[in-house]
Amino acid sequence: MENRDLFGVSSFSLAAYLKIFGIEPKEIVRITDRQIIFVYERDKKFDEILTQYNNDEFLRQYKKYYAELQNIAKYGN
Repeated sequence: MENRDLFGVSSFSLAAYLKIFGIEPKEIVRITDRQIIFVYERDKKFDEILTQYNNDEFLRQYKKYYAELQNIAKYGN
């Protein structure tokens, strides 16, 4: 059996970001009706895009405001 370095992603925003750069999941695993894990094979390009995603200021702000809006929707202001 081939030894591969795999990486699981449950974030739809990260999966969408990776797709923008042409990185497709090797497999999509449904855990529950509402939870999906995207499985990627790690390589140099994947690691570069993941680092870029983690350092992207726009995305940091987006995630922050998205979380705030989710909390407002769940618990009120």
